[in-house]
Amino acid sequence: MLRFFFSPLACLLLLTACQGRNDLSGTWRLQAYGAVSNPTPAQAEAYLTFDQGNVSGKAGCNTFSGQYRVMGNKLLFSNLFTTLIACLDENAMQQESLVLSGLNNAAGFTVQGENLIIYYDHGKSALLFQRAP
Repeated sequence: MLRFFFSPLACLLLLTACQGRNDLSGTWRLQAYGAVSNPTPAQAEAYLTFDQGNVSGKAGCNTFSGQYRVMGNKLLFSNLFTTLIACLDENAMQQESLVLSGLNNAAGFTVQGENLIIYYDHGKSALLFQRAP
């Protein structure tokens, strides 16, 4: 019979490593979006704020909110709704459309240090966010 023993320190380190990988809490500012090989810089202010299963933010012209959940390496958004304020800036409108589409079609995600990458379009495109101070 094999027995495994984990010291309290080993358990704490393992728990911390797992939590760090998926620690989404707080606000993340959009840095780039689009094709993974050549992302387009953000045109207008956009950000995400994660708080205990709820997500809110701004995609370009409008604000949005809804729910999220993490399932392994998948980040699933649901019940996203946005304000419908007209935006005269065509670049901001295009960014907003791509950001909201990316969130609604999120296929996976990764947290790398202070960066959050949300993959969509079957992994061909991504939203790159940086943790806000």
